[in-house]
Amino acid sequence: MITCQIEKPDYAELLRYMHYQVADSFPYLRGEQRTKGFTDKLYAHADFCICRDEGRLIGMIAYYANGEGANFAYLAQVYVSPDYRREGLCSRMLDLVAQDVKSKGFQEIRLEVYKYNDYAQHYYTNHGFYTMPDARSETLLMKQTIPHGGN
Repeated sequence: MITCQIEKPDYAELLRYMHYQVADSFPYLRGEQRTKGFTDKLYAHADFCICRDEGRLIGMIAYYANGEGANFAYLAQVYVSPDYRREGLCSRMLDLVAQDVKSKGFQEIRLEVYKYNDYAQHYYTNHGFYTMPDARSETLLMKQTIPHGGN
């Protein structure tokens, strides 16, 4: 049974999963020191939405929703294991993150996506994100406004 919820994984589990992610999709984080450094930063400062299948970590969003005076939360890492893609897990996690950050008083969710990653751009656009004006060379900054009404 697949479950998704806001939870913080233990450090060793997070580090193992980050190594898995880096090998699959994030070449800019390759190298033990880089992977561990990014994992340390996430573990110390980020909140997490985790999907599990029979207890095994299969997807995660790491996000910062703790900036004093900020009106937006920032998605730092979004990843679903290849065998579980296109099953709606990312949508489930995005919905849970939106609920969590809304409950903390945030009005927006922001993220960066590589300009060459057309699939991700299209996916996020279909989920209510839009591109913000920005001068970055390799990435696009996108944001989603969190609706005020309901849950």
